[in-house]
Amino acid sequence: IEELKGYVFHYDFEIKREYNSDRVFVIGDRFLLKRAFLNIITNSAESLENSKEKKILVRTTDTEDGFIRCEIEDSGCGIPPENLNKIFIPFFTTKPKGMGLGMNTAKKIIELHKGKIEIKSEQNKGTQVSILIPSAQKNSLFSNHLKTETK
Repeated sequence: IEELKGYVFHYDFEIKREYNSDRVFVIGDRFLLKRAFLNIITNSAESLENSKEKKILVRTTDTEDGFIRCEIEDSGCGIPPENLNKIFIPFFTTKPKGMGLGMNTAKKIIELHKGKIEIKSEQNKGTQVSILIPSAQKNSLFSNHLKTETK
């Protein structure tokens, strides 16, 4: 997103990062995961256009059950309650030039990686997207691969 800011968005915004996870690896397709996170962060950035505070916070933490939680919070316009349960439906959009595939694609990619995605939003205050992805340490295939590699 940092590299796209000047080309895609005609306004500036701040992205703050708080990486509090000791588990830094997941098993997955990095290009698909990058696409999922890019779709989510792009939506966050687009929601900031008419906001006074233009901030996105990306926070990672570990969960007790072996997942990495990534929260993406923005100070944007929020999602109206009547649209909150529709945002993962293919082709649902409220944007004049939107296709309605970004969040659906992100959800499918996260689920493909045995993860979960949840959204909380308050209109005129912002949105929080919470993603849980199993850490590589949780994934037994990765553990077995490491054991094989170290012999």
